[in-house]
Amino acid sequence: MTEWYSPRQIRFDLAQCEWLIQNLTTLEEGNWPIIPPGYTDNWISLSTPQPENVSTPQPKNGTHKVYGHMPAYFETPVQIASEISWRIDRCGKEGQMLKDKRLRGKDDRDMELTYGMRIDEIDYCIYRVMRYITGWRRKGKYRFWKWRQQ
Repeated sequence: MTEWYSPRQIRFDLAQCEWLIQNLTTLEEGNWPIIPPGYTDNWISLSTPQPENVSTPQPKNGTHKVYGHMPAYFETPVQIASEISWRIDRCGKEGQMLKDKRLRGKDDRDMELTYGMRIDEIDYCIYRVMRYITGWRRKGKYRFWKWRQQ
């Protein structure tokens, strides 16, 4: 099954964070990634008709009460993109490693030359950043979280 998530499904688990990072530029532009061909899942779309027995509030005496607002189409993608970017940026140099490898697509040799580390060390740093941004036992700043994990 091809991966795709609706905004309502986002819980920032590992698979979803991987998917969000892959689509970060699209989200930052204010667009939600399109459903890929071949995607099959039993999620409830927003266009699903609502049950007929649910009554909607009617205005009284010609006045109209506002019950909330529908966000603009770009708000949700931009909010989620900024949340992911904020979590990655909190990780400093290791967050930059994640961006270089996953967003910019740098190869292993280039990563080794840039950071002066072996690729297995870089992969472990990226693994730790992914655990941090998903919220795995995360409280406080990344450097304290990293220190407690060792």
